[in-house]
Amino acid sequence: MSSSGEQSSQETAIRQNVVALNPAAFRLRLLLIWLLAVGVSLGICYLILNQAGDVASQTYFSNHNVAAKVPQGLFNFIKGPARVIKRSFTLYPLLFPGLLGAIALLAKAGKTKSSPLFRIVVLWTGAALCAFSLSDFAAPRYFLVLTVPIALAIPLWLESVWHRSKSEKVSLHRSLHRSLRRPLLGTLVALAFSASTALSLFNVGSYLWRPQFTLIETANTINKYVASEESRSNTLLGHFADTIALATDDIEAVNDRMGFQPLDDRLKTFDPGYYVSIGPIGSLGKKIDLEIQTTLENNYQLVLLNKFELFQKQDFGQPVFFYRLDPL
Repeated sequence: MSSSGEQSSQETAIRQNVVALNPAAFRLRLLLIWLLAVGVSLGICYLILNQAGDVASQTYFSNHNVAAKVPQGLFNFIKGPARVIKRSFTLYPLLFPGLLGAIALLAKAGKTKSSPLFRIVVLWTGAALCAFSLSDFAAPRYFLVLTVPIALAIPLWLESVWHRSKSEKVSLHRSLHRSLRRPLLGTLVALAFSASTALSLFNVGSYLWRPQFTLIETANTINKYVASEESRSNTLLGHFADTIALATDDIEAVNDRMGFQPLDDRLKTFDPGYYVSIGPIGSLGKKIDLEIQTTLENNYQLVLLNKFELFQKQDFGQPVFFYRLDPL
């Protein structure tokens, strides 16, 4: 028993010495083992799922969700980070600069820089921005993940100011004043977070005072159009037609973008009577939008019935256009 115990203790000591002598290699080995385990697990899951469905559906799913969203070419790959940072400034005009400023201030602090929360803020922000940069598609809702580091950054900065005031035996007001005055970045961070909080509270108060139910109103109006023409198909075509259909009782939906069959085949199969799009048809300018426009114009005459200010045009900055499809 004693010999086996001594042998295990010796092995433990050898491992500790190896880690102490070359910690970088040990961490790299752990990372490679972790990546290998994740890769094998994902491969097994893919094989299991692929057996459950037909090859055409799985190929389409892979192309639509992976291949079509990966930047094509070196220029688009380099342009990705710039596009994501620009979108972040657009969605968080005050909070995103405040987040970057808070990270810069915390990086200069001695003890705070080694805090696990500070590392989480930096890693979370960097990982989110890098992940968005690897895809050509990043909807505004995706950027909600940045609210976590934003919510952590300013309290960490205030905490560092508090600890500095205690260590230097000065008042919190003087320490905060000194931090805000030196450097100017601290003042900008505080103003950004304060102004954003005030603006958010104002927007929440305005909405609660006068709530708008634009999605329900839009769906109900479209449902009335469809119900008034019983001889026409009640199928609505559009990439968010399913959202409209879920809010109504009499509308069926077909997606104009997603489907492993060509759009021409879906038009013949489902015979849609109406079409809904963000902005005028083809106005977004992407290749798929122009292809959809060409296909629809070759088969139908599009009659504009109404326009709706859905969600205050937050997504693409354009109203929703509702068309009737008259076969040619």
